[in-house]
Amino acid sequence: MISEIARLVFGYLKAEIKGENRKRLINAAVKSGLRFWDYQFGENIIIISLHQNDFKKLQEINKKINAEIKVIKEAGLPFLLRPYKKRLGLILGAVFGLIICILMSNRVWVITSSGSLIYKEEEVLKIAKEIGIDIGALRSDVDPHDAAIKLMRRMEGVDFISVNTNGVWIDIVIKDSTPKPEILEGKAVRNVVAKKDAVIYSVEALDGMAKVKKGEGVKKGDILITGLWDTYDKWGVKTGKSFSAAARGKIIGEVWEDYTFTLKLKDTVYINGASIDKYYMSFFGINFPVTFPMIKNGEYVKEVTENPLYLLGVKMPIILIKETYTEKISTERELTLVEAEKQLNVMLSNEIKEKEKNGSMFLRKEITLEQKNNTLILKARCYFLEDIGEEVEVLFE
Repeated sequence: MISEIARLVFGYLKAEIKGENRKRLINAAVKSGLRFWDYQFGENIIIISLHQNDFKKLQEINKKINAEIKVIKEAGLPFLLRPYKKRLGLILGAVFGLIICILMSNRVWVITSSGSLIYKEEEVLKIAKEIGIDIGALRSDVDPHDAAIKLMRRMEGVDFISVNTNGVWIDIVIKDSTPKPEILEGKAVRNVVAKKDAVIYSVEALDGMAKVKKGEGVKKGDILITGLWDTYDKWGVKTGKSFSAAARGKIIGEVWEDYTFTLKLKDTVYINGASIDKYYMSFFGINFPVTFPMIKNGEYVKEVTENPLYLLGVKMPIILIKETYTEKISTERELTLVEAEKQLNVMLSNEIKEKEKNGSMFLRKEITLEQKNNTLILKARCYFLEDIGEEVEVLFE
């Protein structure tokens, strides 16, 4: 392979030799140390392949022998790059970069670990490095079967290890030994379940076994982290159940809320007019008017405030009562579509802010507007990130 790469890099020729002196020329060239390959012998003709520099030497030898030499093929980078001499540096850089990539493909550049709840990935990679599986190692030096055996000897609490190779990537898959505690009658086991429909954004299982992954859709009540899972022996046969009484974690999901707001484009609204105050004095629950203002006919909103009387810090049975009458004046309001849409968006923004106060993080919204007669309707679906997990107990009888 290396010789083929060298031929492509430095260039080679395929030459046709004719004439009575063709064999003589070949013999003289071989004695002088020239190297040929791809010999083809025909009637009154010999075809050979040789390096570009060796072809020049062959021409020098032929000056004394006088055979007929004709180039029938030119191959390799020097000939490919001949039309691009002005940009030769750039092209050579790209070529050598390609060669480096080819050489690097024979080594390991990515190592991952999965499947274990006992060992963190950095711990597995540290042990793998100790047995020769490291970034930059030759792929040919990594024997998956032998590496799995060495890892098994160094890692306790493991039933099975598989070292899988794929190009420059090695994945170490581990199956932990499963605990076999007895499940006592009435023993409570906790699961973390979904409070609402969602798409999983992130999973952090602090205890127990995660049952979902990022990007999966879940429905309300689905188990997210289980405190109870099936266990298997080293032959893959189901042996029973194992549980954690403290299944807990943080599951962030993308959830959505649907909102509908309506606003009349033309409507009767009420604005505040003048306010009138009326005072009473209350003795032992009996009210006596203190002021006598004139209140005209109309629509009013009444607001009552009470101020008890204290004497030397003791509350007396005497209360000053104030009644405030605020007149409501009706007026016709007519909104443009732009004004109405703006008000509806303010209503929606207030709902989003309320959700954010409760710990949700707003992501995006999808809005549709529809006008029906005198009413503008805004419908929105808003997406949020929030913790969707809640802990529930499972009882065994």
